[in-house]
Amino acid sequence: MIVVDGQLINNRSCASVERHWRMAAGSVAAVNRGVSSKSDVAMVPLSVLACFALLALAGATEVLQCAGENYENLSDNVQLSPCKKPPCKLKKGTDQHVVITFTPDHDIEEVKNHVSADVFGVNLPFVGVDGNSVCDKLETENGEKATCPLKAGTKYIYKDSFPVLSFYPTIDVKVHWAITDTQKNKDVTCFEVKAKIRS
Repeated sequence: MIVVDGQLINNRSCASVERHWRMAAGSVAAVNRGVSSKSDVAMVPLSVLACFALLALAGATEVLQCAGENYENLSDNVQLSPCKKPPCKLKKGTDQHVVITFTPDHDIEEVKNHVSADVFGVNLPFVGVDGNSVCDKLETENGEKATCPLKAGTKYIYKDSFPVLSFYPTIDVKVHWAITDTQKNKDVTCFEVKAKIRS
C-alpha cells in the first residue's frame, strides 16, 4: 500500500485500472509518432503508472550496480527469466521470475523489497512488489527453507515471480531492485536493469 499524489494505492485499486493503462499506452504511441510530448504523457495519473508490476528474470543476467554500490559478482547472483542480457523483454501475459543470491555481512531481523521503475524520468514504486517482506521466500544454498532473522555470512537465495499483465503499455523502463535491512534502512544487495514491456 502506497500513497501517490494523495491517492491511496493498493492491490484492489490496481485491479481496476485497465482502461487507464490503455490511455497510457495511447500516450506512449503518440510520443513515438512525434505528435505528443513528455508533458502530454505526464497527464496519465501517477496512480496508474504506480500500479505497474513487472520484472523479472533467467540464468545469470547482466545487471548494473546501483549508484554508489559495488556488490561482488553482482550479475552472477541475479537471474531474471527469461532474460540473460538487457534490455529484458517482458512479454505481456506471461510470468517473470527472479532469483537473487545474497550474503548479509551482519545479522538482520527482517528484509524487504524496494522495487521501483524510472518511467519518463519519474521514479515509481511497483505496487504488489515494493515494500514486501521477502522473509517467506528464502532458501539456503542447499535448497532448505529459510526465514528471518538472517545470519551474517550465510548465503541466501530469494525466489519470486510476477505477472506482466496484458493491458500494460508497451514501454521502456529502468528497474531498480534492492533487498533492504528494514531496521538499518540499508541495502543488503541492489541492482538496476533496463527492460522493455512488449506484446
